[in-house]
Parts: sequence; structure tokens; C-alpha cells
Amino acid sequence: MEEIQEVKEVLDSQTEEETKQTETEESQAQTEAETQEVEESEENTDEDTKETKQEDKPKKQTADERKRFAEMRRAKEAKEREEAIKKAKQEGIIEGLGGINPYTSEKIEDDIDYELYQEMKDAESKGYNPNDLSDMRKYRKEVRQAELVEQRKKSESQSNAQKDIDDFIKNNPDVDIKTLLSDKDFLEFAEGMLGNVSLGVVYWKYQNYKNMATAKAEALATEEKARRISSVGSLGNGEDNKGTYSLEDITKMSREEIEKNYDKVVNSYFDKK
Repeated sequence: MEEIQEVKEVLDSQTEEETKQTETEESQAQTEAETQEVEESEENTDEDTKETKQEDKPKKQTADERKRFAEMRRAKEAKEREEAIKKAKQEGIIEGLGGINPYTSEKIEDDIDYELYQEMKDAESKGYNPNDLSDMRKYRKEVRQAELVEQRKKSESQSNAQKDIDDFIKNNPDVDIKTLLSDKDFLEFAEGMLGNVSLGVVYWKYQNYKNMATAKAEALATEEKARRISSVGSLGNGEDNKGTYSLEDITKMSREEIEKNYDKVVNSYFDKK
């Protein structure tokens, strides 16, 4: 689902910018409000001392604000868990090494020492001598080149994702793209297609799929309804004018049919009495 994640990252970056702008506007508005409050307080000092100052009531959060804060809290908690796991893993490795970098025979005292150990270990795994300066320069150059290639690919991918989103919004103004990308059914259907096929085409295929599934379900429901009507109707051959069943009809009915037509069966029984 990497392609879907890229689309979400583009949307999240847009949301983050909107949030920052909103926070800036709110901050400015709050500053202006505080300034006005101070001025009013100075003008009405005598009057304020005579009245009991009421505490400001906390501002009630909107549904969107609560949702945004909840998402921020979950993201923060997830990051904290990730950092805790990373730290525990690092401490375990250092403990396993006896606190000493085997390549330098020096004590691992902080994160920088640990990162140096990891770098030398990775260099060795790729065929370089971690204690040879020339080899380490070649290793670092290789790592840097790989990073640049990855950054370029990511940039191109995000650019394509942004264009795809813009085209989709333009051609489907009635569709909320954030809601769409939160739809589990859509995500399951789109897996493996996004990134290879435009979002607009994937959405079109998804709508066709849903329409076909709905049509099939309606056809089955209609067929089942017709079957039941036919089944009940066949019992009607032995009914009298009052719409009751004959004793023969009742004896041939299944338990399910009797339960379904219980009142009519009871009326038929007493009529026969």
C-alpha cells in the first residue's frame, strides 16, 4: 500500500500547512483579543474592583477540532512508542557488545558512538574495510549516492501523486478524497493499482465493481422473493374462500412454513373444528 501512503502523505502535508496557517491566525486573533482586554481593564479599573471577576469559561471544541487533536495525540503516542522500541533495541545491542565498539576498541558512550559502530558494521557487510580511511570514503560516497537516488525517486513519486490528486479533484468535485482514502473497501480494491493506474481510473473501476455487486445482489433478492411467493402460492391451491389451508396442505408444510404462516394455520385448524 506504499502508493496509497504517498497519496495520504501529500494530503497530510496540505492539511499540516492549513493547520499552521489556522494556528497563526488564531494566535493573532488571541493576541488582539488580549490587547483589547487589557485596554478595557485599564479603562474600567474602578468598576472592576466593585464586581466579582468571573472565571473565563473554557472554549468548547468543535467536532473537527476534537478529531484533529485526537489524530495529533495518536501520532504523538505512536512516535513515542517507536522511539522507545528503538532505544531499547539500541541498548540491547550495546549491552551485547559489552559497551565497546569492536572496530575501534573504544567505549560506546552516546548516540554518536553508536551510529559510528553501525556505520562501520554496514561498511564491513558491503565489503569495505571499516578501519581503512580510503575504503570508508568510498563507502560513504556509495551511501550518499544511494540517498540522492532515493530522494529523487521520492520527489518524483510525490510530484506524480500530487498531480494525480489535483486531476481527480478537478474531475470529481463531488467526491471527498480524504473520505475515499479512508474507505477500507476502496483501499482493499485499489491495492496494487495506485501508482500504476491513475486514481481517477481506479475510482471508476471501483464504482463499476460496486454497481455490478449491487445489481447481482438485487437479482438474487428478486429471485429469492419470487421463489418464496411461488412456494406459498402453491399452498393456495387447497385454500378455501376464507384464505385458509386444508388439513392436507398443513401436513405437507415444513416447520419454517408453518411458523411463517402461523396465524393462518391456526385459523385453518379452528375452522376445521
